[in-house]
Amino acid sequence: GWFVVKFLVGPSQTHWRTYLDSRFQTVRSIKPPASRSEHGEMFFICRGFTGRPSISSEVKSRNVYKHEGVDRWDGELQRMRSESSGEPQE
Repeated sequence: GWFVVKFLVGPSQTHWRTYLDSRFQTVRSIKPPASRSEHGEMFFICRGFTGRPSISSEVKSRNVYKHEGVDRWDGELQRMRSESSGEPQE
């Protein structure tokens, strides 16, 4: 699919472009001919969403605990399941 976003030209423009480049295969910026020259509006046209890597790949330290998904609540879920099934608790 396509992702089209309108933005105002300014200091954050390069940050947006870098971010979009990291998430899409193709990113183009255009200023439509119908847009007034005194307005600083442009558009990013993006195609080929590549997604985002797992947050664990962005964590630099091995001493940081990963709290993503079920693992954060695994102990609590096991306790609740055993209580509801009538199994003895450990």
